[in-house]
Amino acid sequence: MRGLGKKVNVSSAGTHVARPGVMADARARTVCARHGVDLRRCRTRQVTERDFDQFRFILAMDERNYGWLCREFPSGQQNSISLIGTWAQGKVIGDIPDPYFGSPAGFETVYQQLHLSIKGFATQIPDLLGVDN
Repeated sequence: MRGLGKKVNVSSAGTHVARPGVMADARARTVCARHGVDLRRCRTRQVTERDFDQFRFILAMDERNYGWLCREFPSGQQNSISLIGTWAQGKVIGDIPDPYFGSPAGFETVYQQLHLSIKGFATQIPDLLGVDN
């Protein structure tokens, strides 16, 4: 999987963003920093139709967001949408909850769920894109 960073572009967007351009939640920044992920430059943004042109895969956190994405965007692009938790290797994760209204420990739980899911997805990228890893 080494070298994929030059072939893969990743972005994050929400389905219901009340305040675009805001830094990631301090609790998320703390948890991610503990794991070597720097979110200081990340800002909130709303998913747009342009995302479907720019990105081959749209990964939703839960069924509610998955349904919203399928309803809001062109039917020809719905096959690019999947639940991120379905990509976790060796474990069924399902919906990944929004930890915003929960305890700080919820951010660690979500980090771990996302880590497993993204790791599983990343192992499939070469096959999905038809590139050598």
